[in-house]
Amino acid sequence: MKVSKESLKTARRLYQISLVDGELNDKTLKAILAKLTEQKPRGYREVLSALQRLVERYFSAKEVVIQSAEKVPSGEKKDLEAKLVAEHGSGLNFSYKEDPSLLGGLKIKVGSVVYDGSVKTRLNQISEVL
Repeated sequence: MKVSKESLKTARRLYQISLVDGELNDKTLKAILAKLTEQKPRGYREVLSALQRLVERYFSAKEVVIQSAEKVPSGEKKDLEAKLVAEHGSGLNFSYKEDPSLLGGLKIKVGSVVYDGSVKTRLNQISEVL
């Protein structure tokens, strides 16, 4: 569904209203959605569609996938999670995956941001230079 500029602007305003200290407030968002569906203003479906995409983007930015060649020790997990929370904010959801093809190091994906410190990537970069 194509969304008009006005509907997108309205959705962004409603999204900003639902943020409290940079975090999505469930109660406020639910109240906004209830009001929209109750009143059904002109173009409300477009606004709902745009608002849905903004909320999905918010939650996808909170997903963290950490890949390593071997299991990450719990002490290192805590340090790593603390550093990521300090850089990207609270409310992150961490998941760990083992990928032996990485050979060593870590590959971390926070939303759309990727930090790749794996041995596999470094070897690929060296081979491209040579």
